[in-house]
Amino acid sequence: MASVLVNGFQGPKSCDRLIVDEVLMSQYGAIVMATRLASAKEVLLIGDVNQLPFIDRLNLFEMQYIRLNLVVTVTKELHLQEHMLLLRYVVARTRP
Repeated sequence: MASVLVNGFQGPKSCDRLIVDEVLMSQYGAIVMATRLASAKEVLLIGDVNQLPFIDRLNLFEMQYIRLNLVVTVTKELHLQEHMLLLRYVVARTRP
């Protein structure tokens, strides 16, 4: 995601899927901007409840956490306890 934000989207004019790993460490606006730059049709957000949250190092705005489904349409939630199961799922979903 950082590469898309710094360099712009290098490739076709759009992509089918943007995958954001460690999503809870990302700022929401960065995810939205990367999605727009890539003209992604679908965004796959990967994270876990034990992950460190995003930290606003510059303290530019008040942080408020709200339910994701109040901001975007959530089409599917996947709850896996094993990292290898998650890896297999992502690989299966991203193969053409």
